[in-house]
Amino acid sequence: DLPSASAMLTTMMRDETAREGLPLPDTVSFNTVINGLAQSAEAAKAEALLVAMIDFGLAEPTSGTFATVVAAFARAHDPDRAEKWLNRMLKETDVTTMDSTSEVVGFNALLLAYANKSDAAGASRVLNAFSARAQEECPNAAPDEISYNTVISACAKAQQPQMAVKAFDRMVRAGLTPSIIS
Repeated sequence: DLPSASAMLTTMMRDETAREGLPLPDTVSFNTVINGLAQSAEAAKAEALLVAMIDFGLAEPTSGTFATVVAAFARAHDPDRAEKWLNRMLKETDVTTMDSTSEVVGFNALLLAYANKSDAAGASRVLNAFSARAQEECPNAAPDEISYNTVISACAKAQQPQMAVKAFDRMVRAGLTPSIIS
């Protein structure tokens, strides 16, 4: 019941006398509603709630909060806004508190955004950036089978079979075992 959850969060953000006994919202409160908005294909509303979180200091967003908004824009076929939020996540989330799973989800969602737009070059560029970041900063968050399969899919949608073969070969060189999907 997303409308009720959103209304409750709005009530929780009011001053103490108007909160109807509810506590102040925390990161979990915001993440719950942001995730619901993302799952309901309401990327702009999920983004607006994350912006409110940040701008008004209502709660500290996690790398998972950012990754959820990236995924929302991937579903909306909007790689520019997805990339904006991934970059902000990487810039604003402390490396020591960065959740490597959220980082992988964020990069894979951005790859999906490019695949959804049939943009093989964009997907390949993001895979390169993902690989470089894994080598230089965060080895626990490296491209996985999903990453490579998404790039291969982007190449297929863009009718770029040679690029798809290069991505497949790169996957094998990275030590990953291609699946039937690959």
